Amino acid sequence: MRRIIAWSTAELQLTLGPQPDTQGSLSDGASRLVDPFELATWEELLALLDENGPDELLRQVRAAEAVDPEGRQWPRTKRSDDASAIYLELS
Repeated sequence: MRRIIAWSTAELQLTLGPQPDTQGSLSDGASRLVDPFELATWEELLALLDENGPDELLRQVRAAEAVDPEGRQWPRTKRSDDASAIYLELS
């Protein structure tokens, strides 16, 4: 069972089963794939991190920003934002 606890768009925790075994933390720039771009759900973003790691998440965020550099499709205050992602597998 997957359960997502989101304190804000920049902090996430993924729980598989009764004990947390993976955790992730994102800057608001890295979470742009979900909000405001709406190119993924939180569940899809976490699956992306789990399957491909933070590098792929950041690549997809940058690709979306490049498609809409003027912010017409996805209005935003900055063309590009700092983007950081950490994903930990606890054992």
